[in-house]
Amino acid sequence: MLDLALLLTHRLFAIPAAVPSTDRDVARLADRVVERLDRTAEAPPGPYVVSSFHWRLRERQRDRLSYAVRTLFTPRVAHYRRLPLPPALRWLHVPLKLPWDLVLTPAIGVARRVSRLAP
Repeated sequence: MLDLALLLTHRLFAIPAAVPSTDRDVARLADRVVERLDRTAEAPPGPYVVSSFHWRLRERQRDRLSYAVRTLFTPRVAHYRRLPLPPALRWLHVPLKLPWDLVLTPAIGVARRVSRLAP
């Protein structure tokens, strides 16, 4: 992550890098960041999605797995708003988040699209 930050600082702001990175993966990640900055109209992926960019950003397998688990199982504000539970039962948001995101949310989206098509 530090190598990527230094390389982006060098590329975007022309600030000399103290130790230039020779890692090809870091160079590819920097290319993706710069490319995405040019495509400002494109919507970024949601915070609930394990993205390949964020996956590759982590160097150790342990960090990658931790990122994936946190992304998939940590409830967000939207989950608490959609399913308000009493304080004693808020722990249920953790096991319910994944089925909610993978089953219920897409099903609701399909139902809305189908209802718009119906005469």
